[in-house]
Amino acid sequence: MAELLERHGAVVGLERSAEHGRLGGRLDAIVALSNARIPSALLTLVNGVYDSNQLISVASARGAARTLARVEDIIDRDRGAAALARAMEAQELPYGIVEEVVVLAEDAATSLIDALLLHDRPRAPTVRAAIDGVGRLKLLIFAEEVVRFLNDPDDEVRAAALRAVSGLGFLPESSHGMVISALTDDVDFIRIHATAAAGLLPRPQALAFLNERLGDGSWWVRRAAADTLVSLGPAGLAQLGRAAREHPDRFARDMAEQALRDDVPNLVQAVVG
Repeated sequence: MAELLERHGAVVGLERSAEHGRLGGRLDAIVALSNARIPSALLTLVNGVYDSNQLISVASARGAARTLARVEDIIDRDRGAAALARAMEAQELPYGIVEEVVVLAEDAATSLIDALLLHDRPRAPTVRAAIDGVGRLKLLIFAEEVVRFLNDPDDEVRAAALRAVSGLGFLPESSHGMVISALTDDVDFIRIHATAAAGLLPRPQALAFLNERLGDGSWWVRRAAADTLVSLGPAGLAQLGRAAREHPDRFARDMAEQALRDDVPNLVQAVVG
């Protein structure tokens, strides 16, 4: 499609239609440019993000991301990503849209995430979307960058950092204390994600702290702790067995028993092995 548009000189016409005219026509032009993914149209789409009409702004952001994915020159890609990041911040696009844009950027996601995180005082929803993009796309290049958000003042950002750390499987020793602290956070969903990240602690610590969380006041935290213990293999299953017999908290014993029942095949394999 891109070759066809370029051959017939239709790109300029689409760019004009994207910038001017009735709403329906502008949206159609933006979608056409988005599908064509012609790098020369990137600036037009980025400028469209600044539009006062949210439909135009969001469609342009999506189209810009898809187009950015086809920019091969690294310098041009970084410049385009920085421009798109500035536009989304200026328009305060919501978390869900920013996250979608990051994913749509495909191979250019690294440039876009870098621009979003390095933006001057980025909004919490932007940081959260960028971090979730790191976890979703398994971008290990940002592993150390994500760790610094484990003690962010915003609860949602901290949760995103814990999710990304768990997904990437990266937790430097200097950050162990942050995860351990998060295990007793006042916010339930922080503790939920912290239990998953706790599986990356040294094995004795992981088993001990997860055993404690089996007695958490939240059913969801208890379930997350049990699931993380299961993910630790024979050592985690053995800890669940001990908890089912000996844990002082009745709800912890119940959760351990339930987790063991749910994972009978692995339990049998652990015992036989």
